Amino acid sequence: MPQDNTRTVLMISGMRDNRSREQVLEALEQVAGLKEAEVNLFRARAIVLHAPPCTVAQLVQAVVQAGYGATLAAD
Repeated sequence: MPQDNTRTVLMISGMRDNRSREQVLEALEQVAGLKEAEVNLFRARAIVLHAPPCTVAQLVQAVVQAGYGATLAAD
């Protein structure tokens, strides 16, 4: 039975260059349940496709632990 995937958009602060974008992506990729992530330096956001057990809180925590800010984007 396929799991339901959730699409989450996070606003990321503190990214200054491509290396910081890569660090955010690497941090997100470490979260269990992540299916796909795209980090855009110029829009300062990450679009993440994830499934349980991955939660938004875990995604935010991963980015913060990497040294950047992350908040759930408003709809």
